[in-house]
Amino acid sequence: MTGVLIQLAIPLVLILAAAGGRIAHRRRGAHIERRRADVAHITLSPRPTLPGLDEPRHGELVVGSVVMGADYIRQVVGAWRNVIGGEIRSFTPVLDQARAESSLRMLEAANAKGAVGVVNVRFEAVRINNNASELLSYGTLVY
Repeated sequence: MTGVLIQLAIPLVLILAAAGGRIAHRRRGAHIERRRADVAHITLSPRPTLPGLDEPRHGELVVGSVVMGADYIRQVVGAWRNVIGGEIRSFTPVLDQARAESSLRMLEAANAKGAVGVVNVRFEAVRINNNASELLSYGTLVY
C-alpha cells in the first residue's frame, strides 16, 4: 500500500511543481507589464544617441539587475535537453523575463533621476550557480 502511494505521489508532485512554476511565471510577467506603463516615456537605445533629440545632456551610469532561477521542472527538462543537444527552449521564457525585469529596473532608476532616455544599453549575464544567473542591464542616462 505504501509503495502505491509513493508511486502516485511522485507524478503528482511533479505535476504540481510544473503548474506552480507556470503560475509564478505568469504572475511575474503581469507584474512587469503593470510597472512598464510608468516608464513607457523613457527611450532605450543601443546606440550612443537618441534619434530626434537635439543636443542631449548625458548623465551617469544607470543599472538594473535581477537574479533568476528556473523552476525544478525546467531544470530537469533542460538537463535532459543538454544531454541530447540543441536549443534548451524551457529556459527561454525565464531568460526573456529576466531581461525584461532587469531592463525595467534600469528604466525605473532612470525615471527616478528624471531621464528622457538611456543610451548605450548593454546586457551582461553571469552564472551564479547551476540553478541561477544574474542578468545586468546598464546604460547612460540622457536628460
